[in-house]
Amino acid sequence: MNLEPLRQEIADTCQMAGRDLHEISLIAVSKGQSFTAIVEAYRLGMRDFGENYAAELSMKQQLARENKLDGIKWHYLGAIQTNKIKLIASADVIHSICQVRHAELLDKIATKNIDIFLQVNLNPDDHRQGFTQADLADAIKEIKALPMLNLLGLMMVCPVVASRKPAFWFERLHALGQLFGLDLSMGMSEDFREAIAHGASYLRIGSKLFGPRG
Repeated sequence: MNLEPLRQEIADTCQMAGRDLHEISLIAVSKGQSFTAIVEAYRLGMRDFGENYAAELSMKQQLARENKLDGIKWHYLGAIQTNKIKLIASADVIHSICQVRHAELLDKIATKNIDIFLQVNLNPDDHRQGFTQADLADAIKEIKALPMLNLLGLMMVCPVVASRKPAFWFERLHALGQLFGLDLSMGMSEDFREAIAHGASYLRIGSKLFGPRG
């Protein structure tokens, strides 16, 4: 468990980038990790955990309740499948809304307010899910009208383009975040320093924290 060294690295990066450390939220991406690893991180003060699969999210939520790990904020980071929407709606934050239809379904079945991010695809050739830049304004307007969802920001996974470094994509998402007044969920184990320098609000870090998945 590398939580304290990681926190220090984030703090140092914020200082170098002229960022306020309190503007940054660290999400421990616990997908594929044992529940024991979550307990260890929890005891070290982590409360934000991210999962990519609905069934794994549900199972770990149940284990957390049984073990009285109170105060956890669960972040859903993976692809949204309509047949798993009820499980996904149990998350506190969903980072991967990439269709208005999914937002409408979540709004309809939600039993609590859910914070959400819209996943953005800045390079359609990369075949990732997400709203294109051209579709984003209309999607934001429609989704902001849904009463059970609270739009926090935009999310991105850097496209795989050999000629482009992560900073290129982070700059583009930052510009969109500024345009719409939204926070940014971007930056993972290999590129979180560049993400901080370009305005990230939420970092999604797994292997750098937990080590390789078992």
